[in-house]
Amino acid sequence: MDGDLEMLSLPLLDEADGLRRLGNRRNLYETILETFLQEAEEEFPHLQELVDDKQWNEVVKSAHKLKGIAGNVGAKRLQAQAAELQQGAGTPTPAYE
Repeated sequence: MDGDLEMLSLPLLDEADGLRRLGNRRNLYETILETFLQEAEEEFPHLQELVDDKQWNEVVKSAHKLKGIAGNVGAKRLQAQAAELQQGAGTPTPAYE
């Protein structure tokens, strides 16, 4: 429960962090943010299918990808949730079965 509360305290989008990661290059940040939104729109349904089909190795890969692109733009809450999914799906007996 404490982990859930901690995750909810993370910002949905920390623009300052995203900009810092990219050397404060706003144009680059906006381009990457746009790419993130497009990739996330495709990745979420794909990830759901993988979970539904219990393809845990693929869930780990997809969650890792989502974690990375979320981190690039400062989407800290999504990054944390993707990391949690990646870890849970990568255990010998996935926590989601």
